[in-house]
Amino acid sequence: MADLDAIERDWKADNMTNVAIGVRHGVSEGYIRKVAKKFNWQRGAAVTPPAPPPPPREYLRRSSPDTGGMDDKALADNLLRRMLDELDTVTSHIGELESLIDDETHDDRDDRRRAAMLKAVSLPVRANTLKLLLMAQAEEGGKKGKKELLQEAAVVAGKGSKFRPRVVGGET
Repeated sequence: MADLDAIERDWKADNMTNVAIGVRHGVSEGYIRKVAKKFNWQRGAAVTPPAPPPPPREYLRRSSPDTGGMDDKALADNLLRRMLDELDTVTSHIGELESLIDDETHDDRDDRRRAAMLKAVSLPVRANTLKLLLMAQAEEGGKKGKKELLQEAAVVAGKGSKFRPRVVGGET
């Protein structure tokens, strides 16, 4: 496939014939005329340079004004706090949000967009978001997870009970 940006630069530079441009880029002279007409190229017009590539992710992370020199743990805590605040805002204004969604989607032909918007602010979605945030915070801090806590509670509840689990060859 021919590089249209390079062909465009050569064509707009107006110092080569269509045949020479075609030979240079491995395409026919007719192809050059066709794309020039299709994209309305003007001879002698300046070519806008391509946009620079985005900076690397590590540069963005180091230069982000939001970080304020915080380490990863502080950033995670800050993000968790902000997301919990946002979740609280959505929860406290759920009636208004549902009313706005109804107003926005009342002219729609079908109910799909309204259903999707209402699902995005529904209680199960918000509760799951809170659960995931709290689980992430627990994992970050090295705290025990739900399974570990339930297992410990079962062991404590079973002590002194005739239903406690028995260990072969040792004490329970």
